[in-house]
Amino acid sequence: MTLEGSSTLRQRFHQLFYNEKFLIGASLARISFGFIMLYYYLIHYTQRYFIWSYEGIINEHLSDKESFSLYNFSTSSMYFDIVYHVSILIAILYLCGYKTRITSILFFITTYSILQRNFLVADGGDNLVINILFFLMFANTYAYFSFDSAKWRARSDRRNNLFHLVLALVHNMAIIACVVQLCILYLTAGFYQVMGESWNSGVAIYYIFQVDEYANPFIRDLVINHDILIFLGNYFSIIIKIAFPFLLFNRYTKYLAVVGIAFFHIGIAIGMGLVTFSLIMLTSDLLIIGDQDFRWMKSKWLQLIGFMRNKIRRLPSSTNS
Repeated sequence: MTLEGSSTLRQRFHQLFYNEKFLIGASLARISFGFIMLYYYLIHYTQRYFIWSYEGIINEHLSDKESFSLYNFSTSSMYFDIVYHVSILIAILYLCGYKTRITSILFFITTYSILQRNFLVADGGDNLVINILFFLMFANTYAYFSFDSAKWRARSDRRNNLFHLVLALVHNMAIIACVVQLCILYLTAGFYQVMGESWNSGVAIYYIFQVDEYANPFIRDLVINHDILIFLGNYFSIIIKIAFPFLLFNRYTKYLAVVGIAFFHIGIAIGMGLVTFSLIMLTSDLLIIGDQDFRWMKSKWLQLIGFMRNKIRRLPSSTNS
C-alpha cells in the first residue's frame, strides 16, 4: 500500500470513529425519553401510591427485593414521595439537557428504579428503554437543543486532543450499540412471529383486535371488516421487522426501514392504544437517522413553509382581481 493510500485509509478511519455522528438524533432521543418519563410520572401521579408504594398493590411480599430499585430501600411514604418527586425533577433536567453527563446517569437510575418497581404495569417498552438509556449515558446527547450545547460548541477548539477523541469514539460506539440492540429486537420479534401459526396464516391481527384492552373500537371495526387490511397488516409487520437490520446497510433502503417501522409503531399507538410503548420505539429509531438527514429534512420543511406562506400572501391579491 502506498503512503498516499495509507494516509487516505487513516483519514477515513479517523472520520468514521473519531468524529461524533448522529448527534441530532441522540439529542432528540434525550428530549423524547425525558418527555416520556415525565409523562409517565405525571399521568400516574394521583395513583402513585397504589401502583408503586408499599401502601398499594406492591407490598413487602410482592416486591422484588433482588432487583435494584431506589423504592426498595424504605417502606416510608415520605421516602417514596421524595424519590418520586426527585425523579420528576431529574427527568425535567435531562429533558432540558442540563449537566447532561451527570443527569443522564441519574435519569437512568431513577427510570430503572420505577420500571423495576412494578412489573404489572409494564407494556413491553420498559426493557428497551433501560438498555438504550444505559448506552446513552456514554453518548453525547447534549450537542443540540440543550443548556449544555453552547458549552460543547465553545470547546470545539479542543476536540482534537486525546481526551475528546476518546469521548467521540465512546459516543459512536454507544450509538452503534443502540442500533444493534434495535436490530436484535426487530429480528427476534420477526422470527418469533414467523414461528407462530396465526401469523403464518395471516389472521393474528384479527385476534389481537378481539382483546378489548388493546383495541381501538373505531380501528377495530374498520380492520376486521376488511380482510385485505388484516392480510397486509399481518405480513407487513413480519417483513418490516425481519428486513429492518438488512435495510440499514444501504443509504437509500435505510429510509425505507425508518419510514416503514415508524408507520408500524404509529399503527400500534392508534390501533392498540400502547402509546408509551410506541413512543419508546419511535424515539429509539431516531438514533438511526444521521445528522445530514435531519438537516435535509429541516431544509425541506423550511422550503415547504416558505412555499405555503407565499401561497397565502397571494390569496388576497388573487381574490381582488
